[in-house]
Amino acid sequence: MIKTTKKLMATGLVMAMMAATGCNSANNGDETKNREDTEQTAITMTRNEIAEVSDIKVENVNSYCDFSVSLLQNSYYGGNTLVSPLSVMTALGMTENGAANATLAEMENTMGMSLEDTNNLMYYFEQNYLGEQISMANNIWVNSSRNIELQEEYRQKVFDYYGNGVVSEEFGDETINHVNQFVDEHTAHRIPTILEYLDPDAAMILVNALTFDGVWANPFEPDRTYQQSFFAENGEIRMDMMHGSTYGYISGDNETGFVKPYEGGYSFVALLPDEGITIEDYINSLSGDEIQNMISSRQHDEVFITVPQFTAEFDIELNQALDNMGMPTAFTDAADFTNMATTGDEIELLRIGRVIHKTFISVDEEGTEAAAATVVMMDEATSCEPDPDPLFVVLDRPFVYMIIETNTNMPVFIGAYTGE
Repeated sequence: MIKTTKKLMATGLVMAMMAATGCNSANNGDETKNREDTEQTAITMTRNEIAEVSDIKVENVNSYCDFSVSLLQNSYYGGNTLVSPLSVMTALGMTENGAANATLAEMENTMGMSLEDTNNLMYYFEQNYLGEQISMANNIWVNSSRNIELQEEYRQKVFDYYGNGVVSEEFGDETINHVNQFVDEHTAHRIPTILEYLDPDAAMILVNALTFDGVWANPFEPDRTYQQSFFAENGEIRMDMMHGSTYGYISGDNETGFVKPYEGGYSFVALLPDEGITIEDYINSLSGDEIQNMISSRQHDEVFITVPQFTAEFDIELNQALDNMGMPTAFTDAADFTNMATTGDEIELLRIGRVIHKTFISVDEEGTEAAAATVVMMDEATSCEPDPDPLFVVLDRPFVYMIIETNTNMPVFIGAYTGE
């Protein structure tokens, strides 16, 4: 792992649609800049002032946490797993603004909140929790060769809430390069490739990229890192284990764990299932409410922790996961994205073809480096009291972990480390 003074976590989300796609940077101002070496045409927009979201609803934070757990549950097929619910919900939120009727209802059910509440939650997060530690960028590319245009109301609403830019170009190999360059740049080069191929008849590509810089508030001492056994479900392995302490002990019905802060407003959370509970059974037993309760009710006692120094990569096609989570129609010819795009005077009929998610994480004495990227390809549709005894949490067998925003306890990343 590269040693730096700052550890980096990044996530990117790309949604590619068979109509039009977009790219956005919430921190890049009101215009998407044209690359000098391309034939892209940037569509200039002005971000309208929207009604201030002064606070977020507790029930929407709970729904977001339920979505996070469900995404992990439906993405876990054994082995190291890591997903970014913030990245996925941002990209799906941009897409959801183009949905109507049954498709919109299913997407709202999957998110656990109305479209308006999803927009407000994502906007509130951007306005209040993006900055030095975490930054986000969103883009939409539109296929100019198909004469497709975003509907004006959709384009403006998504831009107002998500700050995305719009680029029009003829889809081809250069488009793949442009999308990959965008994701590579906005995930600090941790996800250099998200698109391997692109149907030239595709209509849109929606992209989210999110980067998190996390340095431990209380770093692990390198001279306290040494080799120990990690008991994976397929056998014992030897690996470097870091030793330190933190104040934030979790004791649940089926687990112990801890909360370890980064500098600033984010923390690392680890949940270790009790002996005899498999990591798969444990993941399937979790709920958003339970995670919120465990984190918020943690004991502020010193806990001595042992944490593996690990690097993991993960990729998955999320079609089945999102289908299982309640939005099957979006992947069929019955999908209704009629609020999204037109071809000339005609409404462009779209459905989601593929949703691809890739992640990376590396944890060491200084902090955390991680990245995630998601692509949605859209095809054309044809119709406490302190314990006096010392507390210990030794992560020497498979465990669940998260990176959370500490004011809301919303997971930015959630995953499982199995040692495999």
